[in-house]
Amino acid sequence: MEENQELRKHLDDFNKLILDLRNVDVKIDEEDQGIILLSSLPKTYENIVDTMLYGKQSLTLTEVKSVLMSKEVQRKIEHKEDKNGNILIARGRSESRRINANRKCYHCNKEGHIKRFCPNLSQGVEPEVSLAIAADLGDGWTDSDVL
Repeated sequence: MEENQELRKHLDDFNKLILDLRNVDVKIDEEDQGIILLSSLPKTYENIVDTMLYGKQSLTLTEVKSVLMSKEVQRKIEHKEDKNGNILIARGRSESRRINANRKCYHCNKEGHIKRFCPNLSQGVEPEVSLAIAADLGDGWTDSDVL
């Protein structure tokens, strides 16, 4: 099997070879078929091959195929999650920049950044002071009179 060849195609080719051998009256045991299939896999399947060969007393072709197919499905799912994860990271960055554009700095009262990232803060510029004027209405009422 080549490195970039799909596992399903490799299994189909393997089954065709086994059928061709049967047609010429060559019989291969189920366990031997499993071992031949495992030995035909590329280096990327090395962990699975070692586990299957040395982890069991006997193996069958059916067991080998089911393990290989489940591992292939797992790899495809992981590959798909990787792609989606990268997209989410890129979107997350652009969203955070748009949110900061609407914020107002409490140090210089300008929009587009917050006090922590204010360029005037590092230069030692005094903050703009907003004055609040309190008005005394003097209507003669106090809080105690209302209650």
